[in-house]
Amino acid sequence: RFSYDTSLKLYAVWKNATHEHIYIDEIIEPTCTERGYTKHTCTVCNHVEIDSYVQATGHAPKTEKAVAALCKANTVYLCGIGGSSIVCQDFQQKLSRIGIRTIHVQDAHVMMTMMTGIQEGDVLVAVSYSGETKEVIETVRIAKEKNATVLSISQLGKTSLNRLSDLQFYVPSEENTIRAGAISSRDSSLFICDTIYLSLVSCHLEENRRVLQQTRKWTSRL
Repeated sequence: RFSYDTSLKLYAVWKNATHEHIYIDEIIEPTCTERGYTKHTCTVCNHVEIDSYVQATGHAPKTEKAVAALCKANTVYLCGIGGSSIVCQDFQQKLSRIGIRTIHVQDAHVMMTMMTGIQEGDVLVAVSYSGETKEVIETVRIAKEKNATVLSISQLGKTSLNRLSDLQFYVPSEENTIRAGAISSRDSSLFICDTIYLSLVSCHLEENRRVLQQTRKWTSRL
């Protein structure tokens, strides 16, 4: 009986013992929708304290609309010819890594036939520096006929692509018609796609971080 009481007393003393907290700090970056903060976790008892809140970053209005459309889309189609196709390939690879279903083919005729599957709520990302590339314009017309959302990347100005699109992103009108290759327009288009992609990632940062880690683990097998 005495030993039983004693053990209870010792347990109580151990349970209620005080100690000096030793904290490890972890900075949680703000996302477009959630505040950032600093998390302090005690290495002895796992006690957590949170402070130093930082407001959510939000998006630029047009980027926010693009992110919302891409998040809701069942499928994202990408259309571009020549140098613009390189932009589409890069964007497709990034979107695929965070689980967004994407379709892009370089052959313009095949791309147009694949528009049979596009539907309301889907997104077509159309890239054309001139804004007048016939293959891109006709693909956009089909998407509009089927009530899909069209996001375009083109030069600033009254182009056919800008007129047909729901969300327009512009690159500087700096390149000549006769040129060694699409350089500044390609780089500017890639930058726009990267901005949209990073905004997408930040919306669900922890979830996308796990997905990116998983895909990296898969590719490391090769």
